[in-house]
Amino acid sequence: MQLEVKLEDVLPTFVAMHRDLTQASASFKKRLDEYTARNERYQKATKELGWREKYLDGFLGGDKASVAKLENEFVELTNFRKSLLELEKRVKSINESFTIEISRFLSKESPEYISYESALQHHRAIAETSAHFYNSLAEAKKKISDALLFTSWNSLLNHSKASVLMQEFYDQVAAYSQKIEAYQSHVKCNLLNENLRDSIDLTMQASAMGSLNELLIKSDEILNYAQEQVKLINKKRRGMIDHVKSLVSNNSN
Repeated sequence: MQLEVKLEDVLPTFVAMHRDLTQASASFKKRLDEYTARNERYQKATKELGWREKYLDGFLGGDKASVAKLENEFVELTNFRKSLLELEKRVKSINESFTIEISRFLSKESPEYISYESALQHHRAIAETSAHFYNSLAEAKKKISDALLFTSWNSLLNHSKASVLMQEFYDQVAAYSQKIEAYQSHVKCNLLNENLRDSIDLTMQASAMGSLNELLIKSDEILNYAQEQVKLINKKRRGMIDHVKSLVSNNSN
């Protein structure tokens, strides 16, 4: 009820947008039905053509008039379809604008909707971070695997750049782990049992590759979790937007 009271100030604007959307949608449906019927007649007439009409354009005793008529119908159908697509774009544009305006209204007036938007920022940020971390780690693992075809793990560890690269790797993992911990605090979830850096063991080839695999699995799990939360929250947001649209529709009748 409180939302309906707040809606009163913007209701005239929303009613006008709803009316435009309703009219454009009705016009599109009518035109689509007309196009569908005409296209069905055209397809049927095409199938009923004889071989002289299909392959010789009506020459050698064929029905040239029918061929010409169908050619004109094809041109008209093509132009009809173009205008139909333009009308469809208009309907989508009006609906998108209507949805954006309702979202803006809810972003100001609905604490629940505001909380959804705040949570979305955290979920999307960690999803992007996790995807980047996963891709970087997968690329690094591939390079290591390729190198191990020609050398040993100990040789890699003793390389002149190894200490620098390992420190960069540890720093990257530590930074990612901190972001996950902050994310967990914001959205009240538990995705880590320990700091990711503490689970890494690069002393042996087997343990190192195992550590990389575990990091890949964990970052993928976090990515999937965040993406699923985005889907769930967007569904709730759409539900609230649809509810406002329903209220506007009821006030438009």
